[in-house]
Amino acid sequence: MLLKYSLLFALFILLTACHSTGQKTEDSSSAAKGSTTMSNTENDSYSFKTFMVGQYWGYDIYKDNQLLIHQSNIPAMEGSQGFSSEEKAISVAHLAMKKLRNGIMPPTIRREELDSLKAME
Repeated sequence: MLLKYSLLFALFILLTACHSTGQKTEDSSSAAKGSTTMSNTENDSYSFKTFMVGQYWGYDIYKDNQLLIHQSNIPAMEGSQGFSSEEKAISVAHLAMKKLRNGIMPPTIRREELDSLKAME
C-alpha cells in the first residue's frame, strides 16, 4: 500500500514539475486568505510558501524560485483534505525540503512522520 502511495506521489511530483510556473494555482479568493512564509538562506535554493484552500492549508516548495511541489492535501493520507493549520503545513514543508536537500526525490512523506509532527487531524 505504501508503494501505491509512493507511486501516486511520484506521479503528482512529475505533473507538478511540468506545470507552468507562470500560471496561478489558486483562485483570488483563496490567495487573499493565504499567508506567505518563505524559507531560504543564502546557500539554499529551496523555499516554500503556504496557502489556504477553503478552510485548509497547503504549501508550495520552490527550487531556485521555480515551483517544484504544489501540496494542497496532506501527503500519505487518503482524500483531498489539507492541513488544519498553517503551522502543520509549515512543519511538513520543512520535512519535505530537508529530504530534497538530502537528495531524496520525490520527498515521500510517511504517515509515521506526519504522526510524529502532529500534522494529521
